[in-house]
Amino acid sequence: MVMKKTKSKRATSSSSSKWLEANGGSSRNLLTATDDTNSSYSNEDGGGQSSSLFSSDLQPEVDILTSSNNNNNERENKLKFEALGLYGRQEEQARLQECLQRLSSNDSEDKNNETKQPPRGTELIFLDGLSGCGKTALALSLRDPILKMGGAFVMGKHDSVMSEQEPYSGIALACQELLEGPVEQLGAERRELQKELAQALDDLALKLLCDLVPSLEHLFPKHNNSGDDDEDDATSMSSTQILESQVDLSSIRPEDRRIRLQLSFQIFIRLVSARFHPLVIFLDDIQWMDASSVELLQVLALNRESQNLMIIGSYRSNEVFAQHTISKSLQYLRERENDHNFTMTELSLQNLSGQEVNQYLMDLFEITDPAETERLAMVCHKRTLGNPFFVETFLKTLEEDNLLTFNEESLKWSWDYSAVEHVSAVTQNVAGLINDRMRRNLNEDMRYLLLVCSCLGNVFHRKTLKIIWLEIMKTSLPKHLLRAAVKQLFLTTIEVDDKLRFCHDAIKEAAVSLISISEYDQMQRDIGTILNKALAEDEKEENIFVLANLLNKGAGKDIEVAKLNLRAAARAKELSAFSSAAAFASHGIKRLPPERWDGRYTLDLSVELYSIGAESERCVGNVMQAKIYCNAILQQPRVSLQQKMRVHRVMIEILEHDNIFAEAVDYCLDALDSVGCSFPRKSLAQGIAALAAAKQAKDEKYIPDANALEKLSLMTEPARCHGMELMHAASSPAFFAGNKMLVFLLCSRRIRWTVKYGLHATSPPAFAVMGGIFMHAFGDWERGQALAYLSLAMLTKLRALGVKVSEPNTHVRVNFFIASWTNPPRLMVKPYQDVYKAALLHGDVDSACRTLVNLAHCLLFAGKELATVAEECGSYLQQIEDFKYDKWAEVFRLVWQTVLNLISSENTTVLTGMVNNEEQFLSDPSDKVQRNHMVHFYRRLLCAFFGEYRQGAEDSIKWGDEFMKMFPGVYFGFDVFYQAVSLYATARATKQRRYRKRAEKLRTMIGVWVKKGAPNHAHQLHILNAEHAALAGATNKTEVVELFEKAIADATRGGFLQNAALAGERFADYLLSVGDQLQAQRQMKEAIDRYSEWGAMRKVEMLKEKHSLS
Repeated sequence: MVMKKTKSKRATSSSSSKWLEANGGSSRNLLTATDDTNSSYSNEDGGGQSSSLFSSDLQPEVDILTSSNNNNNERENKLKFEALGLYGRQEEQARLQECLQRLSSNDSEDKNNETKQPPRGTELIFLDGLSGCGKTALALSLRDPILKMGGAFVMGKHDSVMSEQEPYSGIALACQELLEGPVEQLGAERRELQKELAQALDDLALKLLCDLVPSLEHLFPKHNNSGDDDEDDATSMSSTQILESQVDLSSIRPEDRRIRLQLSFQIFIRLVSARFHPLVIFLDDIQWMDASSVELLQVLALNRESQNLMIIGSYRSNEVFAQHTISKSLQYLRERENDHNFTMTELSLQNLSGQEVNQYLMDLFEITDPAETERLAMVCHKRTLGNPFFVETFLKTLEEDNLLTFNEESLKWSWDYSAVEHVSAVTQNVAGLINDRMRRNLNEDMRYLLLVCSCLGNVFHRKTLKIIWLEIMKTSLPKHLLRAAVKQLFLTTIEVDDKLRFCHDAIKEAAVSLISISEYDQMQRDIGTILNKALAEDEKEENIFVLANLLNKGAGKDIEVAKLNLRAAARAKELSAFSSAAAFASHGIKRLPPERWDGRYTLDLSVELYSIGAESERCVGNVMQAKIYCNAILQQPRVSLQQKMRVHRVMIEILEHDNIFAEAVDYCLDALDSVGCSFPRKSLAQGIAALAAAKQAKDEKYIPDANALEKLSLMTEPARCHGMELMHAASSPAFFAGNKMLVFLLCSRRIRWTVKYGLHATSPPAFAVMGGIFMHAFGDWERGQALAYLSLAMLTKLRALGVKVSEPNTHVRVNFFIASWTNPPRLMVKPYQDVYKAALLHGDVDSACRTLVNLAHCLLFAGKELATVAEECGSYLQQIEDFKYDKWAEVFRLVWQTVLNLISSENTTVLTGMVNNEEQFLSDPSDKVQRNHMVHFYRRLLCAFFGEYRQGAEDSIKWGDEFMKMFPGVYFGFDVFYQAVSLYATARATKQRRYRKRAEKLRTMIGVWVKKGAPNHAHQLHILNAEHAALAGATNKTEVVELFEKAIADATRGGFLQNAALAGERFADYLLSVGDQLQAQRQMKEAIDRYSEWGAMRKVEMLKEKHSLS
């Protein structure tokens, strides 16, 4: 039995030598231990046999993983590093305990302490230091205290070879451990968690999460067909349903998919962390984290709803330079700590001092006199510079070389200082020392095993190792070899899924350095080829990133490798890991043959690779490369229209992102020409076409009724669908370019095509926008509302037909153009909030940002307390900035600065202050007209409130009409009122007809709105009626007084506190003009009280100073 096993082993050694020699390596020099370096040492059972790792003859019959039965009699003849704790880390441990205490204190709020700061939701800790300095050990020292508190501690590790292209690897490992460990043990709460997830996330969100963390599928019960599920099962999704759900990811913009995945992950972690007090996620070696993981880490930290969550990240300080992704991320988080719900702690770990090394040796050797170990400590510190892992490795080397020996008579350890100093050479790093130890002391098979493992990433299956070993060695992988690797702490087992990983990165790095770079690349290619042949398709999919990375070490044209890279790129894109997707697409393109666009098979493969490459490169900001990929596809006549649509989207998004709106419009129109859907380019021609379209729109048959809608089928003709998408894509840049005629024409054409050719995903927003045009351009409120309701009905029908459509995209337009006119602002707050949440869940970030801007205006116009509005504005702006939507962030700063001006800013009507710089905002030439209109809108509002009526009146005459035409939404209605207030005040002061004439025009306009059913403007009309009577010089003062009093009462009753204050101020001004000082003073005091209640303290100060009121 022993002989057979020994022969089998020797045959294996021969096979590994031949394999290395055949691939350019020298097995004798690189992997074979020479006779004079084989060392013997006593094993844990006290015998004198050679170690199976260090001898040329393995003894597989000895199970070196199993402890002996006489543990109590075990001889103290081996260094017991595992029995020691941390050294030199007292300060760092105390800081970690502070973080833990701060997090745990959030569970018990002191209700009697009114001055207590709000609890911080997330503790974010970063540990940095050199490799081997003990970052991992320090983080793991929290595990036991966490578990005793009822918390959960999980870990994810990143890999130097695979992590940068294997997206979310560390986070996925941590989540897998979380789901298959702590969550699995929740008991009844596990079922509650499953229900909450099913309610909070739709099928797409769950699908994205399951792609990221496959173990999540096991959280959901298998679908029960017996019909006796409990009532709640009807609302939950089974794992079978998740796996089988055919979610069309292609209909979702890549960036929106990324946001949706991030927000879904936020919800997942928030719901899970609520079950543990706390949940600690330790991410090791984040210097190798892929860009998508870094962004997801930021998203977790910035989540305001997180509780009981601690995230620890460790990284090598010497590998993270100023421009490294981690450096930028840390700076990003530092800048946001004060404004978000997290506390950030950074700890830098240094090497041990000579004194600490000496204490370490004293404890290791169980010696109490420091003098006995002082000289050895000096040698250790000199050789290792006090690096803890290096110290341990150095001592192991001394022990293996018999320079540290255990005296069985005295039961003490002894050493020869001169021999230690002479024999032990200075090694520059830990990996170098381990490499030297491997070369001298490990047998050939063990070194080869570690080399194979190093090719497979940070975590790998035993099954994968066995496949490779069997193919190369032509024999099964010896079980004792793996056991020995685990016993000697080269590898560690992961019980989940029967996996292994390296105990320390330095071990892996040392194994890689056993052979040259070219030899290692060849080894990876050969292993990739073996796995590609041996693995089943589902196994390939599971290991697609590892497989593609291995085969990408080769060169030359290879269709099969290109296909694998396409699968890897598509998978990475599904996970919104665009850096990885771009890298895999690039590798795949390099493997395509020169005639890639000729054959049908290679054409489709090329289109997919170039399309994913273009989408991914654009998402990571590599615009030039994205354009190269796009142009390569667009130049091919054999590529279909539908295939070209993908890159059309990319090109349009590039132009929009850069605010080159006019060029984006031209690009869209050119693309529309290619599908036979042409539009006039010149302004005059567009105006003529718009008049004809407006005439058609007023036809009674223009709006389909309920029966016609029911009969509408889906649009299927590719060219029409392509045209609908392009027209939808052109609408936004046309709007921001100020081309209102083209916006109308694009909208009108989509409506006609919908009625004639069928429903399309872009039909509902077209009908919603046309509803706004009918209301505000044609003055037909009835038909405008009918179009809006029709757009919502279309959403219902499309949903029933299984068409994926961004519903918030339509709702945000209905709310802005229609509902905000027919409902008071205070009643629109919740609808806006609901649309915002829905937009986030759909990944529709543009609609989410639009909604936040509208919501801020809604709060301002509803008369909400300004300090609250300012606080909400700060929160909303941070969310928009987190989404990196600069276009909307700039608009939002205008809103916020307007609020701050009213509260306390030194400026009154200039929008420069704490959060905005007006001059800088106006200096951007990309959309100058729009920027001017937006600034003047807020100026006119501030002019009305700060009494700068002449400035507001002049601004109204110069800019007011154009603003009305450009922004026919909720802003427009309130702007008309504030314009009119300034105009009436200026007309009364100057007696000039032009101010009066325009004021009366605006008052008439508001009167029409009120008659048509705009409740928000009834009190405004009453205020303007009072102003009109005062301007007309009504002989009956009582009439004017009654009008003002009615206006103030109506504004107050409607909740428009700011307008009640403004009306009171204007009333007081009128009373002063007619000599009623006493009544005027009383009205001014009441106006000040209302301004004060609103929170416009800057205005209050100015009024008190002007009227000498205390």
